[in-house]
Amino acid sequence: MTHVITLELPEDYRRKGQGLVAVSFFHADDHVADDIEGVDELLAGTVPTPEQAADPFLAAVAATAAARHPRQQDLQDLIGGAHALIWLTAEEFTAPRVDPPADIRPDDLGDEYSRGQNAWDDSAPEITVWIGERTGDPNTGIAPAEHGEGGYVQAWSSNDKDLDAFWPSVEGISHLGGTVMPCQTLPKGLTPYVFELEDGVGGVNFGGGNAQIDLESGVFDWAQ
Repeated sequence: MTHVITLELPEDYRRKGQGLVAVSFFHADDHVADDIEGVDELLAGTVPTPEQAADPFLAAVAATAAARHPRQQDLQDLIGGAHALIWLTAEEFTAPRVDPPADIRPDDLGDEYSRGQNAWDDSAPEITVWIGERTGDPNTGIAPAEHGEGGYVQAWSSNDKDLDAFWPSVEGISHLGGTVMPCQTLPKGLTPYVFELEDGVGGVNFGGGNAQIDLESGVFDWAQ
């Protein structure tokens, strides 16, 4: 998987406990990847065949599955793209950054092991992101909902001149809480603690949309 972003959370957004101070989000283009014989069996804990066990790539998959992070939340979108959210302690968040494991994909299999974004072929320099104050949002502290439930005002649905100026000013900006701007329908089950991540951040491809990652309910969706 490709690491997309790691974000230290304000105290109100540490919904899994105050000791878990940050989240890391990962992405993989599984919906365009070819099936590799033996991977599903290894991930399911099935004993591999001798041929599979001799494949260094499959051996690495097995080792990775065994070393799964204890606070990893697997996320899958409608078209089969794989994502993961990992909650981090302060010690994990401040630890030195590490590179992906060694690239041991065989050289003679064409693009069978490399279709779509992955941590080996799509690396980029690390950059720092900052959380800034978002002022003027009428939905701060309100769970996103259709039809105005709970006083929520959907983007672009008001004739208020101040809001007409506010919506364009925040369009395309990732944020915690407040007004979400899904490209199509509003996902159900969102809470005031939603993290909306825009297409292109960290190289992630949401097909021109954005993702809603709820840190309270666990709801995950994009561009629906």
